[in-house]
Amino acid sequence: MLSKMEETGRNLLISFALGFTLRLIPEILAFPFPIGFDTLYYAARIRSGVIWPCWTSFFTFKWLFCAISIPLYNLLRVEEFLLLKVIGPALHGLNAVGIYWFAKKALKWNAEKSLLAAGLFAVQLASLRISWEF
Repeated sequence: MLSKMEETGRNLLISFALGFTLRLIPEILAFPFPIGFDTLYYAARIRSGVIWPCWTSFFTFKWLFCAISIPLYNLLRVEEFLLLKVIGPALHGLNAVGIYWFAKKALKWNAEKSLLAAGLFAVQLASLRISWEF
């Protein structure tokens, strides 16, 4: 029998893996070509290495993306498009984890129902489309 902490950790990992894997499929199919409308902009922003202009729009997604991707690029020194092909699925996986966490803690659902909510989020076309395009 798993403890509550082990069960939560396992379910968080399952939620992340489901979201990451489902979002990674189109990236693999389109390799080496980029997916989305803003990919070229993000690749140029990553290559510039300048985070500061992103902080002017604090209430948008852009500052968080720059705060994650630019230091990661400077640390790893991989091709920008390859980094974007991994960051997109990772962020989708983290969104699925957020849905699980919200359902479990805020809505006080049980583990199975929360995992189902994270799975439904990961496979719904609206979230996948937004993830592909931006």
